[in-house]
This record gives sequence, structure tokens and C-alpha cells, in this order.
Amino acid sequence: MPKQVAKRPRRKAPKSRSTSSAPSSTEPNKQRPTAPTRSDTNGSAPALKARSEKLQTIRLERFRQFADTTFHLSDFNVLVGPNNSGKTSLLHAIRAFYSLMRGHVTWDQRAGRAHYHRRYLSSVRDVVPTPDPRELWNSQQTGSPVGITGGFASGVELSVFIRHTFGQLHVSAGDLPAVLTESTIEHYIGANVAFIPGLVGVLVEEPYVTSARRNALAAQGRYSEIFRSSLRQLKEKLPADVSRINDILEELFSVDVSSIDFDMLDDEYVTVKYRERGRHFDISSSGAGLQQVIQILTYLYLSRPTVLLIDEPDAHLHSRLQGRLIEVFRKVAKDLDAQVFLSTHSLQLIDSASTNETIVVDSSKQKLAPIGNNVDLVSHLVDVGIVNNSALSRILVSKRIVVLEDSDLSILRRMDQLCETGFFGPASNAFVKSSHGVSNFVQYKELGEILSAVATDAVDVRFVRDRDGIPAFLDEAVSLSFAGQGLSVHTLTRHEIESYLISRELVQEALRTLGCNKSLSEIEHLILESANNIKSTARGISRKSAALVNRHFDGPAKWDKEALERETDKWFDALDLNNLDTVITVWPGKELLSEICRLIREQWGVQLTNGRLTSTMTKETVPHEIRTLFESLAGISTSKPIPSVVGTASQRGTLPRHEANSDRAPSADVAVAPASAAPAKPDGAVKRKSPTTKKKEEEKPRNRPVKLAVRSSKTIKASDKSLQLSAKEELVFNQLLRDGTQTLGKLAATCFPSTRAAQGNSWVRNSMRRLVRAAWVERVGSGQYRATAKGRAKVAPSK
Repeated sequence: MPKQVAKRPRRKAPKSRSTSSAPSSTEPNKQRPTAPTRSDTNGSAPALKARSEKLQTIRLERFRQFADTTFHLSDFNVLVGPNNSGKTSLLHAIRAFYSLMRGHVTWDQRAGRAHYHRRYLSSVRDVVPTPDPRELWNSQQTGSPVGITGGFASGVELSVFIRHTFGQLHVSAGDLPAVLTESTIEHYIGANVAFIPGLVGVLVEEPYVTSARRNALAAQGRYSEIFRSSLRQLKEKLPADVSRINDILEELFSVDVSSIDFDMLDDEYVTVKYRERGRHFDISSSGAGLQQVIQILTYLYLSRPTVLLIDEPDAHLHSRLQGRLIEVFRKVAKDLDAQVFLSTHSLQLIDSASTNETIVVDSSKQKLAPIGNNVDLVSHLVDVGIVNNSALSRILVSKRIVVLEDSDLSILRRMDQLCETGFFGPASNAFVKSSHGVSNFVQYKELGEILSAVATDAVDVRFVRDRDGIPAFLDEAVSLSFAGQGLSVHTLTRHEIESYLISRELVQEALRTLGCNKSLSEIEHLILESANNIKSTARGISRKSAALVNRHFDGPAKWDKEALERETDKWFDALDLNNLDTVITVWPGKELLSEICRLIREQWGVQLTNGRLTSTMTKETVPHEIRTLFESLAGISTSKPIPSVVGTASQRGTLPRHEANSDRAPSADVAVAPASAAPAKPDGAVKRKSPTTKKKEEEKPRNRPVKLAVRSSKTIKASDKSLQLSAKEELVFNQLLRDGTQTLGKLAATCFPSTRAAQGNSWVRNSMRRLVRAAWVERVGSGQYRATAKGRAKVAPSK
């Protein structure tokens, strides 16, 4: 007969008992297996016993913003997302999971079964800080229970449910796994949980608070009343941890806590001072950032939790310190062997985390995981600097990217500020990124495709480029080239951004601020004189721009080098150099501005600079084209493509005449065409679709299964677009069929042994991206891939 284990007597909790909204670490439980044992001999850090297993997943059903969302978690989790996206709600849910499960499970010795002791909550504040119980439910629909399910690495799942019954909140648990025993369940729900909200200041005078009273005040979130007392108790019990805190403060703020004094017989208040540059100050004189860091660290080292729920710890810190704060929590998590959940809006803190730690919280999704775990190339994009972690998070929220060619966006930012369009602001519906050149447009298009797979929604990517003096007769070929690459490109009408500073009205106003009054005709004459002085420079830049774009043409569109130069000169010589609009459109803005400022300095004795022109700019002097562009981009819509302005008159050798700073729309001889649509080929090469055909196509289901064509003419069905394997992709795929699981590096070395490693990796990476999206290849792990059974059945390996 197996030895019977005596059932441990447990006092039944009364109905009025409520789970505290405070950190569970404030509730001492010496019998808990995971509770730390403290050393009373040398004051060193306590040794931790076997700790609770960490959460791998948590599922929220009808909880606050979440209808049904499962989070896949890591040891260190940084929660990002816009306001009201559910970051703090997730922290409350994790705390509620542990607090509602703990202490309410009993075992029936005879039946060998586990039961959950059901009870009623006295208030919804035991779960979330709100007075209305209905606010705990998604859409305030209380008909079905709120469910919180925690999953662990061993496969064990525990669920707790909250029902609204007769005006009260009834708590119950799901079926407990049969493998659990009275002792082993503590391995899952016995974690010490610390919930740390945004902290607020300290009292100028703080009476001493005993340990019991400190726990009670912490349970009510009154941290400002126990700041100094907590430090004193930490100094008494674990002086080594005070030294640890001082090391962190020295590194972050170049200060340390110099004294913590209180005499039980003589003192009423606890005195805490810090030292900065050799001088001592009371802690109440310090900044909010320093106080917040000390409060958090003191609380953590004193209570030693194993689950840290930290809500916006960067709120009072300078941006320079926010990025370093994450290393503080890494150190604390390592010391305590704790799992960390940290919500933040700080871009610096987000960029300090890795993609495998960052979770973009979106309550509309059913599955959320760290962004680096979704697609293999996401981490690579961050590592090589194409996009940083915070930008990646914003893109996944807005699902819109606007890529600007220019590196210096200060002029555009100034125009946006004057027009109040909010294009660059946080409320913009687009994430704005500089590509540092047109040649980098393609990689941002691929970024959008990769992130579309991560977000499970299409990420719209739009591009804005300068005209760069490209001759008008190349406009159609350039548009076709971009369209062939799948790029939606808007081309500005002027040479570059600096060209938008060249305006008679703007120059006149800038000169007036410098005490120089000149008429508009005098300024126009000087601008045209400057243009004539650098005519050869402008011609040379147009030749160079034409040659650069010609390199990307193929077939009939490609020009002979000498013929292209002759045609460019012919176009340039036909320009009207007495037309101010022509000059400020075609001439290079930087060079023309430099010559204008030089002539103004020599002829009128005034030092005019680009910065002066930018600061003098007003809303009225911002060109109509830029205002319209900002309004379109800030509220981008896939159904309304950004217009691309192409001057048809310029193809005849002259540009349309209209005031550069006028609010009027372009002249009637300027054709406006969507950038996303390829220009019509001559002789009716492009067949136009009738409105009826377009309507039918729009009504077709987007995810309808289609056939994938391969070289062998075999077809399969998948919910993806048609895929035609190129020679390189077929080479990669066949190599996978021969050798099975391979890494990207091994594939590149095997398939392209005679090419440069970087180029081979690029080819393989692009091929793998397409094959993965078409479900022909699956990822095994650590960047390894293998061909799927579906693909293996349809493509025979090369012999």
C-alpha cells in the first residue's frame, strides 16, 4: 500500500476576502518553496531556492481590450504600442493570474483529485484599478466569463475564470492537470509578483514605517510613504544590496546614497541623503528620475520578486538615461532570476532591447510574439541598421511607411510644422524614413513585404524622390522602371529639397529681416544671373543624372551613351533660361542657393544663409505642391494613390509657367497620374480595363486560392500570389531538396561558390523570402530551412 500523505489543514477563506491589488511580494509566505531564504550572518544577497517555472504563453479571453489574444513570452519582455493598446492591461492580467490562483487549490486525499476553492471578489479593484466591474470585460459584455490561461514550458496550462453573477464577481479555475500534486503546483503558481506602476515623488518628511505597515501601504500603492523606511530596512537586512544600488546610481547619475539614518529612541522621521560632487543633499531635493530609480531598486531588492511587472519606468528620466535603464533591469533580473514584463513608450529604451524581446501589443490580433520570432529577416534588418527596433514597432502599428530620398529632412520638417499637417508628428498615419538615396528604395520595399508577413496585414510603402535634373524625355522610362520593380514613387517637380527655398518672396522676406529691402524684380534678376553663372554645372549634373538612370534600363529603353548625352544637351538648350520657374525646377538647388548667397554678399553686402531662409519661411511661402503632398502622405490611403506630377510641357522643352509659391494648383498643361500605375506605352501597348472589369476585380476575394506555376508546368494550390521560380530560386530550392536542412550561409556558399559572399547571401535571402511566403519552404530554427512536402512533390531535384 502506498503511504498516505496527510492532508495539510488549511483555513478556509471567508467570502469577503479579496486579493490585494498590490504586489504579491508584499504578502510574506515562509512556507512557499520559492520564497528566498535570507542570510543573517554576513548581509549578503539571499540564496534563492528552486524558483517557479516561467510563463511561456498567456491567453486573455474577453479581458479588457482583448477579445481572444495569446501572447508568446520570453524571459525578458518589452511591451510597446500606442496608448490604449493593452500594455498595462496585460500586466494586470499576469498579476491577476498569479494572485487568483494562489492559495485556493486543495486536494482530496481519497479521490486524489485537485479542486479549486471558489470564492467571490469583494471588488473589481482586486484585478484592475477601476470601480465598474463591467470594465473588466471586453466591450463590457458580461455574459461570458473572462478567462486568463497561463502556459508553461512543461506543457502544463492553468486557467482562471471570472464571472459576473448577481452583481458579484465569482472566481473559478479550469480543470487542473492530473499530473499536479499539492507540492508541485507551487512550481507554477508560487512566483513572487511585483507590480510597479509609475511612481510619484517622496515625502519631505517620512515617519518610520514598520515592516508590517510597509507591506500594507505597498498593498495600496502608497510607495511615496515608505520610500525612506524601505531603504532603512534594506540597509539593516541586506547592506550588500544597498551597495549594489549605489553602483547603479553611480553609473547612471554619478551619485550615491550616502546616509540612511533613524534612531528608534530619538528620531521621528527617517533621514536619507545622497552625495553629488562631494556635497550631501536630502533625497527630497533630487530629481524625479533619481527618486524613481531608487524606489524601484529598493523595492525589488527588498521584496525579491521572481515576476517583475513594470509600467513605464522611464516616465521621469532624461532620454539619455532611458536607453541605459534596460540594462539596470537586466542586472536585477539576473540577480533575482526573475521574468520581466516592461511596458514603455521610450524610443531609446525600445532600441536597447532586442527584436526577440520586443512585443508590439495589438489587441486586434489573436497571436502576438516578439517581432524577431516571426520572420527570420526581421532581426537581420535591425542588425544591419536598415531599421531600428523602435521604428520597427511603429511600422507594425501604423502599417504605413513613407520613404524619402533625402538624408537631411530639416527643411521638410519645417514646412510640415508651418502647414500643421502632422506628417512628421507622432499622430501621423505613416512612419517616415530617409533612404539616403534612390538606390536603397528596393530594400525598403522588401522590408514592407517582410513586415506584411509579420503583421499579417499589408504594410503600405510609398516613396518620394527628387527630380535631380533628369531630362523630361526620360520621365516615362523612369516611371516604367519604378513600376517594374513594384515601387510606388512620387517624383517632386523640383531638382531637390533645397530648390524649394529659392523663391522671390522668401528671399525678399529673409533680406528684410537682415535690414536689406529689395524689390521682387531685383531678386528675380539676381536669381537668373546666378543661374547663368552655373549653367555649365547644371548641364553637367543633368548629364550625370541621365547616365545614372540609364544604367537601370534594359532592352529598347536603354540609350547609347553618346546618343543620350546629345539628347540631354538638346533638351537642356531648349529650356527658357529667362523663365524663373524653369531655373528653380531644373537647376541644382544646393549649387544655385550657394551662388545666390554669394552674389547677395558681394552686391548688397548681406550674409544670407540656408538656415536664415528656412527660419524665415511662413505657411504662405510653402509651395502648394508640398502642402498637398504632406496632407496626402499623413493620411495615406491605399485606395487613393499619391499623385505623381509629370510636366507634359517640359517634354516640349519648356516647363509650365506658374508662381513657385502660389497656392493655386498646377496649370492645366500638367498631367497628374498615379505613381503606382505604369504610364501608358505608346501605340496602345497597355490595354486599358473597362470600369466593369475593374469593379469585378475589386469584388474578388483577396485570399482566394490560386495556382502556382513552375518550370515543369506542374501546379499546386496555395493562398498566395502566383510564383514563377527564377533560375536562382530553382537552384536554391533544388539544393534544399538534395541536402535537407541548411542555413542561409551554407546555401549561399553551396549555390554561389564563385561569387562574393555578400552578393550570394543577398540572392539566397531574396529567394528564401519568396519561397517561404509561397509555403514551399519552412523554417526549422536558427536560420535553417528545408523544403516542404508540398514543394518536394512538385519540383524534382536537379541531377
